[in-house]
Amino acid sequence: MKNVLAVLALLFCGCLAFASPADDIANIQNRISTDVAKRADMVQTSNAQDKKADDIKFVYNAYTKAKAQYDSSLQTYTTNVEEVKRGFDLLAPSLENYNQRVNQHNANQCTETCTNGRCDGSCAWYNAEKNQLGNNKQQIENVAAPLRQRAAQLENDKNYLDQTYDKLNTIYQGVQSDVAAWTAKEQQLKADWLANEAEISTLLADLARLKGENNDCLAKIPPACQINPLLDDKCEQMHAACGRMFDGNR
Repeated sequence: MKNVLAVLALLFCGCLAFASPADDIANIQNRISTDVAKRADMVQTSNAQDKKADDIKFVYNAYTKAKAQYDSSLQTYTTNVEEVKRGFDLLAPSLENYNQRVNQHNANQCTETCTNGRCDGSCAWYNAEKNQLGNNKQQIENVAAPLRQRAAQLENDKNYLDQTYDKLNTIYQGVQSDVAAWTAKEQQLKADWLANEAEISTLLADLARLKGENNDCLAKIPPACQINPLLDDKCEQMHAACGRMFDGNR
């Protein structure tokens, strides 16, 4: 009786000290479930990444079209600036000549002698020159006015182009930042996916091995052990195959 109690005590203590294959199997199955849940989460993250990639492409395509329009407008602006500058350059000699003639005219003033409201007409040349200078001034103004108007419009165009450039640059920098963040997240997601899949494969292999060992153990239990496992010496065979299940023997 004492021997039976000792064996029972030994078996009981062994069960407390070591996890059974059933416990190991349950633990592995729980870990697999956790990893499968992680896989599902990563699939959702991957779908979100695909959506983010589409969003980035959409913004970049819009940026590309806007940039092409900006480049075309900038070229037109540059051409117009050159034309206006050429117009002022062509007008400059006439304006310089006019100013010289005005200075000469003002430096040689003429005053007629008038008696009883009648003037001797000695300054007719001076007055004619004055009229001619007035005509020249109007001719120069007729050419200069449209040039000044175009120059003012070009200044507005320049302000608009500068604002457009700043906006495009902001969009481009945003796309660059989004691409960098997306790439880093994609690389991390790939690494996490591979690590998780590797762990699932390892756990499945461990689970298959434990289940195989458990089946081998059950197959080797002698019929006598099912009647009286503590007293029948045929249970040594079972102990050899299934020792871990009872007392941690490996």
